[in-house]
Amino acid sequence: MASTETSSWLQQLFGGVDKLTDILNVGRLLFYTAAGALVIYPFDAVVRLAQEHKFCGQPLYELAQAFRGTWELVVASTIVGFMIAACGWVRVVDQLSVRVKQGIESQPIDEHAYPFRYPQFKNLKSEDYSAWLIAEYFRFIEIVVYIPLGFLAGLGLITLFSAFYMLSWAFAGKAHGLCVVHRDFVVSALLFILCTFYLWPKWWLPKVAEPIVGAYYRAKLLLAAGLDRSTENIPSPSDGKS
Repeated sequence: MASTETSSWLQQLFGGVDKLTDILNVGRLLFYTAAGALVIYPFDAVVRLAQEHKFCGQPLYELAQAFRGTWELVVASTIVGFMIAACGWVRVVDQLSVRVKQGIESQPIDEHAYPFRYPQFKNLKSEDYSAWLIAEYFRFIEIVVYIPLGFLAGLGLITLFSAFYMLSWAFAGKAHGLCVVHRDFVVSALLFILCTFYLWPKWWLPKVAEPIVGAYYRAKLLLAAGLDRSTENIPSPSDGKS
């Protein structure tokens, strides 16, 4: 009796550890933190440089030198990453979903597609099909949406810092003609404008993010159809053919 209880306890323990460390949770922790780091690390460097006011005339170089790695920044990056994920879901993923759903649902069911056949391959009553769908498809939506959003936010912070640096340099009476300070501001501003108002809406969303969202909803539709087929136990048209 005691042996059985111990075995059950160990199974529950290892099952919990497995769920905690599976590729879905670890993956999310990594790329959510990466998205947050693209905001937190520039923010930390900008705040510290602004407080010191020891400007040497090279904004982007000084900013790069001010980057530091501490566990506090890692924790902050994780928190901000989850905030980015929440905002990204509402402002980007949900809107893309509305756009692609109608077209996906109008397509015929492909009974030879892998998501449709997956319930047959994994003929287990305890299989978590939703977790498989998220791990194999939806996580890619999160990667191609949340990390770029973090990059855009961080780039915006760097642009604001470059503008602040340029104004501080001018008010200090150090601006004598065009110099590195002006160049760095123009470079960061142009890069922010290019990424935010052209690459992100005109190329990344329609060419990368939207097709991945479509693939996720297509797989979701096929998986549901495959589960219905498995539940009904109806043979497919190809069954019984040599």
